[in-house]
Amino acid sequence: MENKTIDRRVWIKGLAVECPLGKPLSDCPLSDTRTLPVAPMNHAINRQSNRTVNDLYRHHLHCFRIRSTVLSIQQAKGSN
Repeated sequence: MENKTIDRRVWIKGLAVECPLGKPLSDCPLSDTRTLPVAPMNHAINRQSNRTVNDLYRHHLHCFRIRSTVLSIQQAKGSN
């Protein structure tokens, strides 16, 4: 479990740098973290509990799935 959490922590750091879908939603739990310089951002994420990291991971995975599905539907409608 520990390796999985470390991998997720690294993934969360990437999400904190930039939303993979361009613009994060207004309720994104990483919004405040994204405004930090890289070193303080890394420190803030490193201090998070494993549970918080896993919660952030699940939140972003769910968000990405929903938003990418919506974008696919919109693109499909636009190409008709």
